[in-house]
Amino acid sequence: MANSTQKRGDRAIKGNRSAIKGNRSATKGNRSATKDNFLEKEQEELRMQYVQMVQQNSRSMNSAGQSVARSRADARRREIKRKQKKRKQRFFLICQVVFLAFTVILVSGIVTLVRNINGSVYAEESSEVGQVQQAVQNEQDLQSGEDAQSGEDAQSGQDVQTGQDAQNGAHAQTGADMQAEATANSKDVVGNGGSQNITSYASQCEVGEIEAPVKRNSREINEKLLELSETNEKIAEIYEDRSLCPENMLEALAANPEMTDFVLGYIEQKKNGTDDWTDNGTSYASLTEEEKSMEYPLFLQWDPRWGYASYGDDSYVGLAGCGPTALSMALYYLTGDESLTPDRLAAYAMDNGYYMYGTGTLWAFMEEVPTEYGIAINKPGISGDIMRQELDDGHIIICAMRHGDFTAAGHFIVIYGYDEEGFLVNDPNCVSRSKQSWSFDQIKKQIKQLWSLGK
Repeated sequence: MANSTQKRGDRAIKGNRSAIKGNRSATKGNRSATKDNFLEKEQEELRMQYVQMVQQNSRSMNSAGQSVARSRADARRREIKRKQKKRKQRFFLICQVVFLAFTVILVSGIVTLVRNINGSVYAEESSEVGQVQQAVQNEQDLQSGEDAQSGEDAQSGQDVQTGQDAQNGAHAQTGADMQAEATANSKDVVGNGGSQNITSYASQCEVGEIEAPVKRNSREINEKLLELSETNEKIAEIYEDRSLCPENMLEALAANPEMTDFVLGYIEQKKNGTDDWTDNGTSYASLTEEEKSMEYPLFLQWDPRWGYASYGDDSYVGLAGCGPTALSMALYYLTGDESLTPDRLAAYAMDNGYYMYGTGTLWAFMEEVPTEYGIAINKPGISGDIMRQELDDGHIIICAMRHGDFTAAGHFIVIYGYDEEGFLVNDPNCVSRSKQSWSFDQIKKQIKQLWSLGK
């Protein structure tokens, strides 16, 4: 019994011990679980801290990138503003330059207008005065000759009882003789309107060696005129009165002293207060007997018969009318029409839009006007052989020239023939250049355009 009780007690103790061991194992398990939970939490916290750190670093990097981007954007904006400011400055500078240039042109135009305010029209009145004076002088000379002849007849015992007898006694001087005397009296004057004088104006010009034209400013014009005045009394007179002339007239004279008498005539009319050069549209110049007898007479644009007629930008045929003068020559050579004088064609060009202000005579003037007089126009190539063939066919050539031997800007000349040395030219602005032959090599690079006129 006692053994059995002891055995139950031992089993109970063993059971308790097993329970205690189980509890301990459970406790250890709980502790292990707790430890695992703690580690998991710690790892989670570390993971969260890492994520936060990464996010923070990412935000920092984004912030830095944004800062760099903002800096670059600011730099670009500053560069754009700087360029815009420069463009504005350049624009305002250009505006100032254009305004200044416009002001200079305007002032120059006003000065020219003031200089020429009393000189818009000239040719007819001065010409008529000269013709009247010449006619009176011729009449006096003829009358003197008749009186002298009548006196001689009376002295020799002829019947001179009445004025009619004395008039009859003048038969010793024939009508032809008197006509010759009248012609001689008027020979040295080339008039306007209906005058029937003998010599051409070109044949009366003092011809010398003429330099190639160059553009000159006001100072250079004065220097050249002063140089010319040292050997030319007429130019010295012009130099003293140069304030009466427009600058483009003085520039033309400096380039071509052949114009001396033309400029002197302008100054004389200014001084006399008869500088009324408005063309009334009813009377034009006429050709001289010498010109009518010539096959290819030279018309000069600054011939007093038409040179003072208004043409172009407040200018005159004598200064800007090379186009009408060249076409006048060509049409006269081909048609023989004496009425197609430079002043008439210049008036036609102005009335019908063939002159462009700031440019000059339009090429259309050369291409359209001749057809109105039955003249055919073509534009052959710029070739020496072609040009000679056109001339052999009886045609007349008009050339538009660029800067070179004939002009410092733009010009028209006429070619009417050729010889062994080159082409024969009538330059409406120069006698000297019209008296020489020009090889094709000399002129080919100066020709901008040419027209062949023929029937």
